[in-house]
Amino acid sequence: MPFRARLTVAFGAIGFGSGALMLALIWLFMTYVPYYDIPIPDGADTSLPADEQSMLFVIASPADVTEFILRVGLLALVALTAIAAWAGWMISGRMLQPLSRINEAARRAGEGDLGYRIRLQGPRDEVSDLAQTFDLTLDRLQRVFEAHTRFTANAAHELRTPLTATKTMLEIADAHPAAISEAELIAGVRSNNDRSIELVQALLTLTALETATAKLGAVDLAQLAGEAIARRSAAGAGFAPVTELLPAPALAEAPLMALLLDNLLQNAHRHNDSRGYIRVRTGEDADGSWVEVENSGGRIDESDLAKLTEPLFRPRRTSAEGHGLGLAIVKSIVDRHGAELRVAQRDAGGLAVTVVLPQRRDQR
Repeated sequence: MPFRARLTVAFGAIGFGSGALMLALIWLFMTYVPYYDIPIPDGADTSLPADEQSMLFVIASPADVTEFILRVGLLALVALTAIAAWAGWMISGRMLQPLSRINEAARRAGEGDLGYRIRLQGPRDEVSDLAQTFDLTLDRLQRVFEAHTRFTANAAHELRTPLTATKTMLEIADAHPAAISEAELIAGVRSNNDRSIELVQALLTLTALETATAKLGAVDLAQLAGEAIARRSAAGAGFAPVTELLPAPALAEAPLMALLLDNLLQNAHRHNDSRGYIRVRTGEDADGSWVEVENSGGRIDESDLAKLTEPLFRPRRTSAEGHGLGLAIVKSIVDRHGAELRVAQRDAGGLAVTVVLPQRRDQR
């Protein structure tokens, strides 16, 4: 039996049971509670007036009263049961309408359509909370599914280049052993392998950022920037940026902000001129706490500037090595924090990338 029909039967049963109990109490009262006869004086006229001779029911004794009440009560009981069943049918229909939309969303999700949302309107109750939770779950599932789809497509596309290069080198070495030395072959294969590993790791990082939930804590961007600079300087390669690190307290995920700074510094170092410079600044103003990484370098087409944060995008006029995921990872971290990312081209060439974390109520 459908749930709505069961609710209707339940409402009708409640109405019938309540009415039957009331009738039973009335019958018990009329049957067992003592009553007193009202004496009629001798010679009193007990006949009905002429204009009331057509009455259908005449109460002449206490038993007649009980019978009359039971007859009327039974009719009222039938009417009450019918009204209760009708009310149960209507009310249950209204109550179950949101569940039908939730069921539709679940059915579509089971068929692979994760774009349908319930978006239930009305007062907040248990059903609306369930619908909201279901929508949030679908949002999360859709993000995960889309992220994994992008990861598969991006990995397949980008891994083709190093794998093809490795295959070509091996084919040349096999067909013409004298054309390439063993050391050159090993170095080339190792280079392509390292590039593949770096690319896959970056794609996995980007995918994880798109699907995880933010957990904020108190951080200081100046301290995180100093630690990121120390890590990169320890790796060598002559990394010595100009710094101006003023206190910049914020609410953020410290590990993700460290990853953001690592990618900004790597990007600035990789695309810098051999005699250029890198400057790292942090501070706080009316917009919030910010960190800026600026580097010299070549100019970028204006049409390419807005695409720098897209995954796997590399400007046409660049010869630097890279997988095109550094700023995409930065953008993903910025979006998770509800922050602002500003990418501007310097007049002399190079970029100035600024991340602004808005002030939170907890900081005020």
